[in-house]
Amino acid sequence: MSILDQVYDRGLGARKSNPQSVRSLSGKKVGGSSLKGKMSGPQWAMARVYSFVVGGRTQKTADKDLWDKHLKNKSRRKKSTS
Repeated sequence: MSILDQVYDRGLGARKSNPQSVRSLSGKKVGGSSLKGKMSGPQWAMARVYSFVVGGRTQKTADKDLWDKHLKNKSRRKKSTS
């Protein structure tokens, strides 16, 4: 499973386990545990992947282990081509 697939799966799981952090469809953060009127699971997961790729907060917090794994793989590939 690729690193981005893992980030996506974590995004799906985070939406289910922490519904009060999920933004509304308009992009505003609203409280409450109901998911009605909020981003769907795939939308939330893709937003997390986008944040990871462009250097957003998830790269430094929840998915830091995956970012570190990416950097390790990147440096390995760089050494093998030299």
